Amino acid sequence: MEYTRYNQIIYLSSLPLRNLSKDFYVHELKNIKGLDVQFWNLTEVLFSLKTNDEKNLFEKNIGNHTQFKNAVKLQNNEKTLYITSIAFEYRSLLLYYFLKKYNCKTLFFARGALPQYKRINKLNNINFDRIIIFFKNRIAFLFKYLNVVNTFNYLLISGLDGYKTIGVGSGIDLKKSKKYYINSVDKEIYDDANYELALDNNILVFIDEYMPFHPDFKLLNINTVPESEYYNELNLFFSNIEKKLKMQVVICAHPKAEKYKTKNYFDNRKIYFNKTCEIVKTSRGVISHNSTAVNFAVLSKKPIIFITSGLIKRFNPVLDKQILLHSKNLNSNCIDIDNYQQENLIFWKINEVFYKSWKRKYLTYNVNQNKVKTIEILKEIVSKGA
Repeated sequence: MEYTRYNQIIYLSSLPLRNLSKDFYVHELKNIKGLDVQFWNLTEVLFSLKTNDEKNLFEKNIGNHTQFKNAVKLQNNEKTLYITSIAFEYRSLLLYYFLKKYNCKTLFFARGALPQYKRINKLNNINFDRIIIFFKNRIAFLFKYLNVVNTFNYLLISGLDGYKTIGVGSGIDLKKSKKYYINSVDKEIYDDANYELALDNNILVFIDEYMPFHPDFKLLNINTVPESEYYNELNLFFSNIEKKLKMQVVICAHPKAEKYKTKNYFDNRKIYFNKTCEIVKTSRGVISHNSTAVNFAVLSKKPIIFITSGLIKRFNPVLDKQILLHSKNLNSNCIDIDNYQQENLIFWKINEVFYKSWKRKYLTYNVNQNKVKTIEILKEIVSKGA
């Protein structure tokens, strides 16, 4: 395939490359002869936090809006496609203003949507910071409505709710942008996985979220939980459920769980790295807080127990609400591991109506028909501007 429409790809990201290379096909495009690929990390611009992840020649850390503006100005923007997953809102408004100013073409990955807990503020408990954010986002909406910033040229949308990741004014983008309907990353991983692992299928899988140590929590202003208390209560719960159900609990580590490689925090239970899809497929059921990897349980039609605790409620009450919301959306059991009855330690039979609804909303636009790989759609756009 000859890449005549665009000969340069620039990824714009709010997170370092290590978080996103697989999700957005960075290395697949990087390996195409004649196509220049760059990755611009805008963490510092958006969150005022420094990162030191510039490890490859094609990675660049952008420190402020002026650096971004000057970098964009230097490109041959007629032949450059900017690929992003940065939602349009007040914090990214100036970035998108510069992209319009220099006639840049943009592609947005509208996927990764999940059920979102919405705070309801009572009149006697008004959060003024949130009111300010609301009005800032109204201004951002007006900028898009009045065409001060452009809509995205291309949208790659996964699931009926994928458009919600676009950000402010998503309805305008849906009307004006060229749309392609794709599978989620997890759906593509599930379709391509190797299921020949020789495992005992009498296992339950805990999908780890690395809650005491997750490196992105600081970026996202999320509280971590105390290490000792968290793992102690988890291990006690796992012991109880193993005794009750006569099954072994194994751990699927979070991709960033580096500490697990030198220390086992789970009372020597087996820990698997980078095999979540395969292990879930083999298992009898899944235990989770609200990891996105429950997508593999949905695709594999495995029952799920969602778990919260007093510790989570104390340090991250929004996460507690989010866990409950996920369980309701899948009609699955939700347990407070500090306060439960032994008879509640059961995996309900899955509700196929709820599971199918989840797939349609978040994993694939059409459950039966999305067969084309996202990378092939990307290549077509880069080649022809299709």
